[in-house]
Amino acid sequence: MKRKAISALNFRTVGIIILTGVVMLVSQATAQAGLRDMVTDRGFDWLMGHWEAVNDKGQKIQVAYTWQLDGHMIAIDFTMDRFAYKGMIVHIPSRDTVVEMGVDNKNTSVKGTWETIGDRAVSRTERTDAAGKTIYVTVYHSRPQPDTLKLEFFIRDEKTLADKLLDSLEFKRLPPPQAGEDTAKERKKTMGQYGFEEDTIPTKQGDLKITCIGHGTLMFTHNGKTIHVDPWSRLADYAKLPQADLILVTHEHRDHLDTKAIATLKKANTQVVINQACAKSVSNGIVMKNGETRTLDGLKIEAIPAYNILHKRAGGEPFHPKGNGNGYIVTFGDKRVYIAGDTENIPEMKSLKNIDIAFLPMNLPYTMTPQMVADAARAFLPKILYPYHYGQTDPQELVNLLQDSPRIEVRIRKLQ
Repeated sequence: MKRKAISALNFRTVGIIILTGVVMLVSQATAQAGLRDMVTDRGFDWLMGHWEAVNDKGQKIQVAYTWQLDGHMIAIDFTMDRFAYKGMIVHIPSRDTVVEMGVDNKNTSVKGTWETIGDRAVSRTERTDAAGKTIYVTVYHSRPQPDTLKLEFFIRDEKTLADKLLDSLEFKRLPPPQAGEDTAKERKKTMGQYGFEEDTIPTKQGDLKITCIGHGTLMFTHNGKTIHVDPWSRLADYAKLPQADLILVTHEHRDHLDTKAIATLKKANTQVVINQACAKSVSNGIVMKNGETRTLDGLKIEAIPAYNILHKRAGGEPFHPKGNGNGYIVTFGDKRVYIAGDTENIPEMKSLKNIDIAFLPMNLPYTMTPQMVADAARAFLPKILYPYHYGQTDPQELVNLLQDSPRIEVRIRKLQ
């Protein structure tokens, strides 16, 4: 089924609403203060949680603000229909400033700063679409009554440069997720009972079983060997899963490098493949550099570069710098399986040959948009493509984009 087109007005409205991140900056805050302390000190911790509003077209809009990195970052997840945005709020100590940055699934980037004015939080942001057009938006956040978030949206007039009121919405707080909903806690419970999705692929050396654990986390079983990729304790009870003969870690970010999960999975002879940055956390790991090839446990392992070109942090540093992280190609019998890691559609990916199965990430703003994934897939033509690590991005959009590529089978699994 093809997606419905979003009108220009609707798209603009969506672009403004998704800027309803948390605000917490105050000029008196010290450079050493943590983001959580700043939010609490200014009385805006009530913003954390899940909110819902209905616009004048009857569309439900949901925004979730969640603490990450021990209170040093706030993750923003926004959804409306098939539109999705992921962003983050961070404190920049060198400038004593709180900033937001993110990307939506239309490849529109958002960046801006925050301040407090009286009892209202004010965001001043700019949004640049894929064509390079930029609009400037100011959003006022207030709490007229408990469990209500009022947002007033102003857009800068291109001719007069004055801010004009565009819309005003009231969001109601949603109750916490209940048992049975697709939360990380519930996934962990069912995964311990082997309730996750599995695919079986025939090879000349026996079946390859692919277990989709979630996020960037996978498990492969082949010819009596078990291979874990980026095991993460948040997603599974690894005490109840098969121990590893081989563990592949793509890079050092904590949703990929989990030393607790590795310790649980390791046997006396387990080999752990890592990038250089993981070496200080993983003892006796096998460091592989981009472009290196090894044979481990009878499996050919190729380390493929994984990095960002477009998506960067507020200071201009890529989320994943070139030369640091790995993707991996693992050869199971006659099948070559590419696990891309956290990356964009880089030239090294697009030049790959003879890939039977590919796992490509769509976790905005850190990796690729569906358009980037489709671009890469059309270049190296995997026979089977799994979008993975896709967060709130709608994987159906990738299916739609590749409708004209019958040589590529897109398989959607629960790999948020």
